[in-house]
Amino acid sequence: MDLKPIIATSVGIAIYRGIVSPLVDRYFRWRNGPRVRTARRNWRGIYVPDLSVKRGERIFWLAYLSIIVLGLAMGWTLMTSPVPLHQ
Repeated sequence: MDLKPIIATSVGIAIYRGIVSPLVDRYFRWRNGPRVRTARRNWRGIYVPDLSVKRGERIFWLAYLSIIVLGLAMGWTLMTSPVPLHQ
């Protein structure tokens, strides 16, 4: 019985449940909670959200999504590889 895939999956789940999930929950609580909204006046004098904050949030979610997609692609490649990885 090959234990490497089971161990790799267990480590991945432990990292997700121990590190990623609490950080995402904390971020959502911070984002939706009572905090000072960063805003600036635009050229018409209307307060708008600070674009650097919005840009930072978008970069964070893009990086998070990229890591997930990369992990899925690597997992798919390893699972469907026609050549055995160990010989």
